[in-house]
Amino acid sequence: MNQIKVKIKQLFCKHKNIEYKRRITEYHHLQGDRIYKFCADCGKLLDSEFCTWEELKLRFEEYR
Repeated sequence: MNQIKVKIKQLFCKHKNIEYKRRITEYHHLQGDRIYKFCADCGKLLDSEFCTWEELKLRFEEYR
């Protein structure tokens, strides 16, 4: 029943409150990292992309 409520919430959400996250792992890719784009309101995964370390330094504060 709870999964149905989550799916309905994701269906009607406008996805305006966006967060970017990365998976915390023990091992890292040598070329870069995969960034996931989530809606903070409903938790839906909107997009994922692979970024090189140079792109990550330009886009996000935590990599500087």
